[in-house]
Amino acid sequence: MRGGGDASLAAFPTALGATIARRLVDEPPLSSREGGIFRNGVDAELDGIRTLRRESATILSALEAAERARRGIPNLRVKFNQVFGHVFEVPGSARAKIPDDALKRQTLASVERYATPELVAVDEKLRTADARISEREATLFFELTEEAIAAAPGSSPRACGSGRSTRSPRSRAPRGRWAGHARSSRTIRS
Repeated sequence: MRGGGDASLAAFPTALGATIARRLVDEPPLSSREGGIFRNGVDAELDGIRTLRRESATILSALEAAERARRGIPNLRVKFNQVFGHVFEVPGSARAKIPDDALKRQTLASVERYATPELVAVDEKLRTADARISEREATLFFELTEEAIAAAPGSSPRACGSGRSTRSPRSRAPRGRWAGHARSSRTIRS
């Protein structure tokens, strides 16, 4: 449509419908805030975040196996703690094998918990994945509505509720409880 081809008015709804059908899932939620609106393959960034969230167990298992082999601690585990996030947990007997540059998180009677910069980075991505998915879907939804407004024949941004009002705040009529009353410049004298 924007490429300069000859698009007739009859083609707009069909092209718009095809765009929407190609991008949205077959049964989208009632509210765009619920998420899960867009199909896989529509946006590379969204797909990457979804893949990270879906493959989180595999990613954490790979980090655990690599750290276990590097440190020589057979019973090293990745654990999740609400306060510290994802941490490596090792038994107290293996405290000497924890590297000096490790980010120590917690020392208990029988275990030591620490993190590495790599684990911290993965933890941050996993903790923020849902928020980033919501944010990206909101952006994509806004872009899609802007495309729909632009493609709709005879529509204007103001008619669709998009765009800014050109009226200044002072020129707007008063609203609320005192909408029918004019402001008086008289002062009350006692």
